Amino acid sequence: MSAARGTAATPGAAATIAGAAGAARRTPEPLDSYSSTPLPRSAESASASASAGATSASTFVRPSAGSAPARATPTRSGPVFGGNARHFEGKAVFSGPYRISPRDLEDRFAGCPSEQYFGVVVFGQDGATRIIRDNQFTLPNLPHIDPEARGKVGLHLLGTKDLGVPESYREIDDALYRAYGIEPPATEDFHSDPANYHKKRIYASIHFWHPEHWKSPDLAHLARVSLGTESRQTHEGAYLGRDETTNAPANYHSHGWNADGYPCHVLVHRLAGVDSETFNWNGYCVDKVLNRGVKFPPDYHKDVYRTHDLNTALMFFRDWVLEDRGHYLRSDPTWATYCAEHKNIVRIVQANVPQNLESYVEVFGPDDGPELWDAMTRPGGAFELSHGLPWRTEYETHFDPLWKLEGLHGYDPAHPEIPSEIRPWKDLSEYEAHNNAWNAGPEAYQRYLDEGGFAGSGEARGLPYASESSSDLMMDFVETYASFEQAGGVEAALAALAFEPEIVARMQIDAATFMSTALPIAAQLIAHEALVVKKEGVNGMPVPLAMWAKGVRAELVKAMGLQPSDPPDDPRNAVIEALLQGVGHVDADPGPGLSRRDAYVQLRRTIAPQLDAARDVRGGPGAIMRNAPPALALRAVQNPASHPTSPFVSIQYACTVIGDDELVAAS
Repeated sequence: MSAARGTAATPGAAATIAGAAGAARRTPEPLDSYSSTPLPRSAESASASASAGATSASTFVRPSAGSAPARATPTRSGPVFGGNARHFEGKAVFSGPYRISPRDLEDRFAGCPSEQYFGVVVFGQDGATRIIRDNQFTLPNLPHIDPEARGKVGLHLLGTKDLGVPESYREIDDALYRAYGIEPPATEDFHSDPANYHKKRIYASIHFWHPEHWKSPDLAHLARVSLGTESRQTHEGAYLGRDETTNAPANYHSHGWNADGYPCHVLVHRLAGVDSETFNWNGYCVDKVLNRGVKFPPDYHKDVYRTHDLNTALMFFRDWVLEDRGHYLRSDPTWATYCAEHKNIVRIVQANVPQNLESYVEVFGPDDGPELWDAMTRPGGAFELSHGLPWRTEYETHFDPLWKLEGLHGYDPAHPEIPSEIRPWKDLSEYEAHNNAWNAGPEAYQRYLDEGGFAGSGEARGLPYASESSSDLMMDFVETYASFEQAGGVEAALAALAFEPEIVARMQIDAATFMSTALPIAAQLIAHEALVVKKEGVNGMPVPLAMWAKGVRAELVKAMGLQPSDPPDDPRNAVIEALLQGVGHVDADPGPGLSRRDAYVQLRRTIAPQLDAARDVRGGPGAIMRNAPPALALRAVQNPASHPTSPFVSIQYACTVIGDDELVAAS
């Protein structure tokens, strides 16, 4: 069982475009040999959305000096080409003392031909393939990484026997201590002394993935079989050192690695101005408390991710510890947390709540703060129940939390008249009033604010990184497996539109709403591909843009399932015209076009407002509005342009752990 399967949408219509997508970039004329299956789309959806998309689709912006960086999440941005390893073209490197056993590549990982394919997807067939490095990373400049491998794309492999003995965990723990800059404990029983319990702790996130899905013939197979919508990463837990892990469900992997045939990437997290020993202990402390009795949702495929803002995550932590208030967290299945959701709550609290009374008052207020601190630290309280020993004063942590670093305002005893932006919702009723007002739309939400409703700190501030909307999940898939840089704008556009059935179902919206949002984005992808063709041609050969557009039209006709017998007023024709209208403007513009790199930079800037608008689309009753897939933190490492962290948070890849019987010594 994968603990968070279904947290990302699967493009149900992907099978219908897999053959057609991509051909138009490679050749200026129709490719009849490129197989396709009709793309089902309701006539109502197409006709309702075509006119909405045409205006924005037809507008393209010529590059200007000093343009702003592309959007990732509201109020945040990152460098466009900032360390994205997924589309690296070259040979991967492997750091460390081990390599994958050739026998296990064949037997356990579906005939993987060499270690070069461990961590990649080979996409395509019949000689037209490309490599996507969805589970490889730019190796960081950390002490345990081989010096000659730093800055290159690959993996650092380490093994575990999963026995909880030094021979099993020593290499992993030593690597992480070096990554954190912490001197390892001098003895194996160091932490058994209560005076040392809080010292020299490891706390890292772990993300399990499926290397056996290393090849995929088309987008449909990639999405449905190869777990591409989840970047092949299907479980997230935490590593606490000495082969101990915590997970949701609590007994998943029996509190160990269980990494035989199911390897996991290990990430280290840091907060500016805080030494790693203190920050790790803060996370370790909170994790044990929230993991005790953790509730897993009955159907995690349809779980609603609620704790996507600081105020709700803090309410969850408060009410989990104050059990008389938090009965709903343990009895209402809609508040149960799947694997990555659980760990994201821990990380939000880790970064924002130092473990001391003064900080509790600042965060939770003058009434709830002391009560919560007492419930955590008193004999028989939450700490002792989850850690197995009484709280000691030296276990306190003191640092500037993320909310302060980002300039948010908490409770200040010297100025109690200034409202706190970060306080938790007072109770479930206040949370629901805010949530219902937001879901009802902008006008209803403004009325809620005008009537004095508490707005909280929003979805971007005070978080190590933001959650994802359904449109974000769509763009994750497109940017990874059908990217503008690697696959071209036509394939990217078709991949985006193929998400219609799943996003409609997850968000409880109609098809016209999806198309009115997605169609302008898809049209910009095609228009920017036209800018590249205008400057660079196809395969280095100059091609008249009109000829190239003819080939694109043919591919769109096949993707839409249009037949010669269909009438001219078939609504699908209106969709095709909306998708291609920007191409005509590119052709008429006197400019010379753009290089692919420049076109990509401009594309991201151009569609940024559309992506922000897509994130704010309200869904129907029961809609899944936000998501926290197991790959979320890894995306911040792999693609910081689309998934930037808070500027005060750092996440680095450390290693990939696998069963030691699947490794051999490096030659």
